[in-house]
Amino acid sequence: MFPLKQRAIGGYAFGVRTFYSKHHLGVDYKSITGTPLYAPFDGYIMSQTKGVQGGNTILYKPSGQDVVMRFMHLFKFATKGGKVKKGDLIAYTGNTGAFTTSPHLHLDISKHALNIYDFGNFIDPDKFDWK
Repeated sequence: MFPLKQRAIGGYAFGVRTFYSKHHLGVDYKSITGTPLYAPFDGYIMSQTKGVQGGNTILYKPSGQDVVMRFMHLFKFATKGGKVKKGDLIAYTGNTGAFTTSPHLHLDISKHALNIYDFGNFIDPDKFDWK
């Protein structure tokens, strides 16, 4: 299950914000502040941080999959972390952190749970199997 109920990609407010752009590892999905974000699979919230660049961020590990998902620019967290079930409310979208012009969800997926900052490990969220 995709983590948002509707799936609108980027737009003029984001400029060129796609998976393959030089300095942007992930995809930005339009939302309004407070849009619910759901656990896409049974899994585990590895961390919830309040960083400067990505704002409120969740690192999420789906059970039985060798990937890590990163959800960024969240308005607020809806859980304390730990184990979650598919469909559990985990956060709300927003525009926290640097480089945000309007509310959205930044999503990136790293294969093999390796370095989440290495472009070579990334999987395009729009080509990921959300079933």
